[in-house]
Amino acid sequence: MPRAGVLRDPPVLRLDEPTAGLDRATARRFLGAVRAALPATAFVIALPDRDHDLLPFPVDGRIELTARVTMERV
Repeated sequence: MPRAGVLRDPPVLRLDEPTAGLDRATARRFLGAVRAALPATAFVIALPDRDHDLLPFPVDGRIELTARVTMERV
Protein backbone atom coordinates (compact mmCIF):
# COMPACT_ATOMS: atom_id res chain seq x y z
CA MET A 1 0.00 0.00 0.00
CA PRO A 2 2.70 2.62 0.71
CA ARG A 3 3.88 2.33 -2.91
CA ALA A 4 0.41 3.43 -4.02
CA GLY A 5 0.84 6.76 -2.27
CA VAL A 6 -1.85 5.91 0.26
CA LEU A 7 -0.02 7.58 3.11
CA ARG A 8 -0.77 11.00 1.63
CA ASP A 9 -4.57 10.71 2.03
CA PRO A 10 -5.43 11.02 -1.68
CA PRO A 11 -8.79 12.51 -2.73
CA VAL A 12 -9.34 9.57 -5.14
CA LEU A 13 -7.78 6.11 -5.18
CA ARG A 14 -8.17 3.67 -8.07
CA LEU A 15 -7.76 -0.03 -7.26
CA ASP A 16 -7.65 -2.51 -10.14
CA GLU A 17 -8.70 -5.95 -8.90
CA PRO A 18 -7.08 -5.41 -5.48
CA THR A 19 -8.44 -8.71 -4.16
CA ALA A 20 -7.05 -10.96 -6.91
CA GLY A 21 -5.61 -14.08 -5.32
CA LEU A 22 -7.20 -13.49 -1.91
CA ASP A 23 -9.86 -15.67 -0.34
CA ARG A 24 -13.21 -13.94 0.21
CA ALA A 25 -12.78 -13.35 3.95
CA THR A 26 -9.32 -11.81 3.51
CA ALA A 27 -10.52 -9.72 0.57
CA ARG A 28 -13.37 -8.25 2.66
CA ARG A 29 -10.98 -7.49 5.55
CA PHE A 30 -8.50 -5.85 3.18
CA LEU A 31 -11.13 -3.64 1.53
CA GLY A 32 -12.60 -2.72 4.91
CA ALA A 33 -9.16 -1.80 6.25
CA VAL A 34 -8.41 0.39 3.22
CA ARG A 35 -11.77 2.17 3.62
CA ALA A 36 -11.16 2.66 7.37
CA ALA A 37 -7.64 4.00 6.77
CA LEU A 38 -8.87 6.52 4.18
CA PRO A 39 -12.36 7.65 5.23
CA ALA A 40 -12.31 10.85 3.14
CA THR A 41 -10.99 9.20 -0.04
CA ALA A 42 -13.24 8.38 -2.98
CA PHE A 43 -12.56 4.90 -4.37
CA VAL A 44 -12.80 3.60 -7.91
CA ILE A 45 -12.51 -0.17 -7.60
CA ALA A 46 -12.44 -2.57 -10.55
CA LEU A 47 -13.69 -6.03 -9.56
CA PRO A 48 -14.78 -9.06 -11.58
CA ASP A 49 -18.56 -9.63 -11.62
CA ARG A 50 -18.28 -12.57 -9.26
CA ASP A 51 -16.74 -10.29 -6.60
CA HIS A 52 -19.20 -7.38 -6.68
CA ASP A 53 -20.50 -8.33 -3.23
CA LEU A 54 -17.06 -8.15 -1.55
CA LEU A 55 -17.28 -4.46 -0.68
CA PRO A 56 -17.92 -4.25 3.09
CA PHE A 57 -19.13 -0.65 2.84
CA PRO A 58 -21.90 1.19 0.97
CA VAL A 59 -21.25 2.38 -2.59
CA ASP A 60 -22.53 5.49 -4.34
CA GLY A 61 -22.70 3.93 -7.78
CA ARG A 62 -21.69 1.04 -9.94
CA ILE A 63 -20.72 0.75 -13.59
CA GLU A 64 -21.11 -2.70 -15.08
CA LEU A 65 -19.15 -3.46 -18.22
CA THR A 66 -20.71 -6.11 -20.42
CA ALA A 67 -21.37 -6.37 -24.13
CA ARG A 68 -23.42 -3.25 -23.39
CA VAL A 69 -22.42 -0.68 -20.79
CA THR A 70 -24.98 -0.01 -18.08
CA MET A 71 -24.72 2.50 -15.28
CA GLU A 72 -26.67 2.34 -12.05
CA ARG A 73 -26.84 4.82 -9.20
CA VAL A 74 -27.10 2.93 -5.93
